[in-house]
Amino acid sequence: MCVKKRLFTAILFGFSFLVCSQNFENLYQKLDKDILIFNSSTIIKQVDSLLLNSKLSEHEISELKSLKGEAFCQIAAFPKALEISDEVFFSNTSFSQRAEVRLRVVRALVFEVSNLPKETLNELDILDSIYKLRKKDRHYGKYLYRKSSYYRIFKPVEKSDSLAKFYAVKAATFGDKNKYYDVSSIGKMLQGFLVPRNQFEKRMEFMKASIQDLKLLNDQRSMILMYNGLVNSYQQNKNIEVAKKYLDSSLALVSDVNDLYLKTVVFRQKSSFFENLNQNDSALFYFKKFHEVEIEMNMEKQNLRVAEINFNNQIETKNSAIFEANEKLEETKNNNLFLISILFGILMLLTIIFIQNRKITRKNKDIFTKNNTLTKNLEEKKVLLKELNHRVKNNLSLIISLIKFQVQEINDTFYLEKFHNLENRISTIAIAHEQFIYSEDNIEGKFYNLKEYLNKISNSLIQLSPKKISYHQKVDKIDVGIDTALPIGILMNELISNSLEHAKINGILKIDVQISSKNEWITILFSDSGESFKVKENTTSLGLFIIKSMVTQLEGSLDRKGSSYIIKLKKK
Repeated sequence: MCVKKRLFTAILFGFSFLVCSQNFENLYQKLDKDILIFNSSTIIKQVDSLLLNSKLSEHEISELKSLKGEAFCQIAAFPKALEISDEVFFSNTSFSQRAEVRLRVVRALVFEVSNLPKETLNELDILDSIYKLRKKDRHYGKYLYRKSSYYRIFKPVEKSDSLAKFYAVKAATFGDKNKYYDVSSIGKMLQGFLVPRNQFEKRMEFMKASIQDLKLLNDQRSMILMYNGLVNSYQQNKNIEVAKKYLDSSLALVSDVNDLYLKTVVFRQKSSFFENLNQNDSALFYFKKFHEVEIEMNMEKQNLRVAEINFNNQIETKNSAIFEANEKLEETKNNNLFLISILFGILMLLTIIFIQNRKITRKNKDIFTKNNTLTKNLEEKKVLLKELNHRVKNNLSLIISLIKFQVQEINDTFYLEKFHNLENRISTIAIAHEQFIYSEDNIEGKFYNLKEYLNKISNSLIQLSPKKISYHQKVDKIDVGIDTALPIGILMNELISNSLEHAKINGILKIDVQISSKNEWITILFSDSGESFKVKENTTSLGLFIIKSMVTQLEGSLDRKGSSYIIKLKKK
């Protein structure tokens, strides 16, 4: 009889486990389908709810977190995606292989976007070793096109381009064969990117083939992005009518897709399209729509961040309750042992100690609660500070756009030059704000590479100049904060602008910049091939005044010989 009872219990337990596993698998497949249609915000909220309220195995938890990581990647929240993958891989809990392959693909993308080739290749090599034993699924196709993208981005030489094409073709073929149209579409898109720019029609054939796969998948979100890519290509090829057709198609699709990010992409491109056609009223109309949707999108991101903070607080509260319950249970066991083993007098002494412990516990609990409150307040202030930085960024962009609109109404070359100089100066500040301040991980301030910042300034100036320019810039690896970078950026903007506008040359204007650092000092050597600068010491030139002001601000010195400058600045 006892044996029969045990057998029945084992069968019942096995059946219950099978039912629970089946329910989880159905839920996982539903969320996986939501990933394919980029239902990212819903996935994040659902996973948070499941992690908070459900009794799940360690493998199931890792698989839910892998879905959440990919959802964060879809909305370009790359630091959060990387944080979740680190949490899964480097915690003490185990994880499933299905979760691992999804997160390895996510990490490969994050590292590629972050310009980390060594880390990207490491993730791809791990995926390669996994799929030597694992059945090839949709994520294998994603591995193939991530491998193609790696060779295209990080090793753009003839041999590597061949490897990039090899993996792109392999991804497209694999996707077509298994009807993974999300894989085949990206494989074909990458093949298009690898076609030389002078073979425009062949390049467009691959892009259109990619769109056909997206239609089979009914992936309207990716179709909109592909349409926008075709708009840019046809517009650059001076085929305005075809560009307008694809732009109208993306505008029609975006009205049916409740995606704020896509609306900002389409409205911004629509504004730029009309601006290039000198249809300023229409350009301004769509720029305003873009600005309105961008504000709404940032509010949604803020709400998502607040929800994430609340979720983390709930997890901490839950863990605290479990910890407190375990402490009380242990304390009760100890008290029971004491009640049995010791005399009445010792019991009275233990009672006094117990009371004191309770007081200490209550005090510790009060301290813990206050710490939680302070942490929550700090996170809320960080969110508000991010919103403030974002508004500053938007205002700088709006000012630059207004200056551009105003320039179109000015015919006097003197005032045109003044407005262009004003636009470049504001752009220098905007670039610094975006790179050094408006960063999801830079609330408390960090140090960044000076070379990247100066590249953005010089590229934006040189691309707009009608002169033939040979620009050479050698910058040591110098990490600086905003207080040092911004004055240097403004100073370099003035020097380059002055060379582009006033240097007297025959043929090609050569500009040479060398920046080095030793201890707390930065040395800038700037020269061009012009016969002389137009700046005069005895005038009230705004450019010269700005240069001297920036040098003074960084407690430096300035020497000029002809068209060459030697500037020494002190880091802050």
